[in-house]
Amino acid sequence: MATCVILAAGKGTRMLSPLPKVLHKLGGLSLVEHVVKAASAIDKSPILVVGHQADEVMGNIEGVRFATQSPQLGTGHAVMMALPQIPNNDEPVLVLFGDTPLIKASTLHKLVAQLGEGRPLAVLAFESEHPGRYGRVVAEKDIIHDIVEAKDATDNQLAIRLCNAGVMAGTGAMFHRFIPQISNHNAAKEYYLTDLVAMVRGEGLDVAYSLAGEEEVAGVNSQFDLSEREAAYQKQQRRTLMDQGVQMPHPETVFLSHDTKLPAGSLVEAHCVLAPGVKAHGPVTIRAFSHLEGAELSEGCVVGPYARLRPGTILGPKVRIGNFVETKKTKL
Repeated sequence: MATCVILAAGKGTRMLSPLPKVLHKLGGLSLVEHVVKAASAIDKSPILVVGHQADEVMGNIEGVRFATQSPQLGTGHAVMMALPQIPNNDEPVLVLFGDTPLIKASTLHKLVAQLGEGRPLAVLAFESEHPGRYGRVVAEKDIIHDIVEAKDATDNQLAIRLCNAGVMAGTGAMFHRFIPQISNHNAAKEYYLTDLVAMVRGEGLDVAYSLAGEEEVAGVNSQFDLSEREAAYQKQQRRTLMDQGVQMPHPETVFLSHDTKLPAGSLVEAHCVLAPGVKAHGPVTIRAFSHLEGAELSEGCVVGPYARLRPGTILGPKVRIGNFVETKKTKL
């Protein structure tokens, strides 16, 4: 059985927000809850490593086990804090980051599949047209020789487009053997998870990798980053609904939530917001400039234009809500 460790202890200084970075919302769900959702496909009770504003994070996340990192001394140190909860055997362990909300469960499964005899560690990588500050993955075929930080890379290494996404998979035994050996003998005096690559290679073992899309593994370090991830997420959600038969003439103006589901044959016009908790039991029509949240619609309902349905609204079959109407805790 696999174990997932999600790192969520950082301060998120560049967010310039009193809210912990991982609790910022994307599609109506916190960043870290998106990661927990993906990880839960592999580990029903992932380990969440918390630190900065730990009580607030712990009070908002369910379905996980917690480990505390205080002070925060790097990614390797974070995994050290989770080590007592990681089985010391050959079962896979995944290390993810709580600020990468677009990561997919299928990508995690592919990474785990890279582990095998003589390959106790695998790294998730991506190819970038503009690798910039990303760490470069020096590899031959499907085996990694080294991960080099951009600031330490040679000109030839800077030309490499294969980059480190940060996510790792390894056996529990590998983590128990090597994590305690990571040192902080560096300028930042931190313990780096990427040191595992050299340690494993030093034992004559291979480090594998698998590929993901750059957008999928992109993190959130600023409010601008958050807006970029939101835009990508919305595009995915819209495409999913349209592929399922929902008509959306102006999709770029429609904003959806993590739990938005609409039956085939539904129509969503321009400039609509479907906040969390919207349910539709059959095809419905949502006309332009309408805002729905926590509302339940029966087949044939027509909402708007310029309507607002607030939580607790329940509409029966073929109910029509006209323009500039607002409802709350109402059954029609």
